[in-house]
Amino acid sequence: MADDIHLSKSYASRIFQQETGSSITDYVTAQRLKRVYFLLETTTLSIEEVGRRAGFPNGSYLIQLFRKSAGTTPLQYRQHFERSGRH
Repeated sequence: MADDIHLSKSYASRIFQQETGSSITDYVTAQRLKRVYFLLETTTLSIEEVGRRAGFPNGSYLIQLFRKSAGTTPLQYRQHFERSGRH
C-alpha cells in the first residue's frame, strides 16, 4: 500500500494511525472479521471456507481471533444466530 502512494511503510503507518486511531493491521483484521460475521450469518459455507473468503487462511487463527471478538467460536455464533431467527 505504501508503495502505491509513494510513501515509506513507516510513514504511511504513522499517518494511518494518526488519522484512524488504529494500526493498518488492526484495521484490516477488523474488516476481515466483519466479513466473517456476514458470511456466518448469510451462508452455509464451512468455517474454513468462511475464513478463506475473509482472508484468514489459517482456521485456528480465525477461531482464536473470532473468540476474542465475539466471545464464542464461529460455529457457536452461527448456531446461535440461526436459533434466534435473525436471518
